[in-house]
Amino acid sequence: MKKIQLSRAVGTQLLLILTVGLLVSGQANAALSQAQLNALGSGIYYFDPDAGSCDVTDTSSGQAALVGNDNVEKAFNFLVGKGLSAVAAAGAVGNLMQESGVNPTSIQDPSKGDGHGIAQWGGGRYTNLVNYGKNQSPPIDWTDLTLQFNFFWGELPQEFSNTHLSELQQVEPTATATTSALDALKLAPTPAIAAKAFEYTYERAGEPAMDNRVNNATAVYTKYAGSTGASTIIDSNCTTAGGNGVVLGSIVQTAIGLAWPTNQGHDVSGQSTAKQNASATAAYQAAWDGASDMTDCGAFVATVMIKSGADTNYPQSGTGAQAGYVRSSSKYTVFSPTNSAELKPGDILIENSGAIGHTMIYVGPQTGGYLVVDASWHSHTPMLNSPGDLQWMLSQSGIIAARFTGTTN
Repeated sequence: MKKIQLSRAVGTQLLLILTVGLLVSGQANAALSQAQLNALGSGIYYFDPDAGSCDVTDTSSGQAALVGNDNVEKAFNFLVGKGLSAVAAAGAVGNLMQESGVNPTSIQDPSKGDGHGIAQWGGGRYTNLVNYGKNQSPPIDWTDLTLQFNFFWGELPQEFSNTHLSELQQVEPTATATTSALDALKLAPTPAIAAKAFEYTYERAGEPAMDNRVNNATAVYTKYAGSTGASTIIDSNCTTAGGNGVVLGSIVQTAIGLAWPTNQGHDVSGQSTAKQNASATAAYQAAWDGASDMTDCGAFVATVMIKSGADTNYPQSGTGAQAGYVRSSSKYTVFSPTNSAELKPGDILIENSGAIGHTMIYVGPQTGGYLVVDASWHSHTPMLNSPGDLQWMLSQSGIIAARFTGTTN
């Protein structure tokens, strides 16, 4: 396997891969907004070509689409998409779960207060939320979830601990009276501290039920941090060439986006390398360096980890090198799975005890019953694969699973 370089996308698949080199290319720069160039500079290397004229939109509200199976996951993905770490996002979401269950239509019992929405805004803050919706074009009702997320994000730099400064300093000793809720989240080293710091700076509840907030935050982090969640749309200015919205890195969605959505069959070993490579998706061809074989399983997994921004240091060749890397890196939790129930979407499976070795990414149940994505040396380019392939992998001696738990690069 040869070194993988980032290359310019030419396809129209789910993901459009761009090279770091595009950052200095006048032709590419002319097609990108400054916000997207900033994202590229931060290590986010792909765009969604199916986006609307600006961001990917929710047709009911005209705002950036939210991604997730429920409101808790949508909140986590939204905040990670804004650049927060998984720790910080979990701390904030744990608080929203305590306040409202992340229910945008939640209204507090009038006998206890006048809280509204996901953060239970009351008084002037609720009035500001309503007016924020009225000022959109077209106007949006205050109960809209995306509207509330955007309002919430705008408030974070403007809310402070006030009379709770001493409590805040107990968990974040370097905090001062000018430490905002956003600052406090970024300072937190653990989900528990993030939950407490956020309560002291943003919610400032009369009855905080702090244990609930901490437990919620820890559960959110445990559930979503390893797979980095679903792809999240980052708000950005439009491009001048189609308005492709910037997409934050996601191990699972990058793997799916680069691969065929159905099993394309095996055994193309009698074909030339060029013919094998031509059978890859346009998106994966765009990521190809022109040297390594597109049927290489290790090269595919490395491409996913690098292009998603999850781990730009992931070894670019050799399942043996990759197995050694995940075992020695603090970014991964490594274990020996015996059945699929132990796996979470985004887990990397590696088997290198045999003469060749193999690696794949578990993506969870997909349409058609598929569970994993892989390539196979001189057999097939990246594609979604069946439960049978996963079971075969789990039956191999020396199989390990590596769960990414580090902060996205």
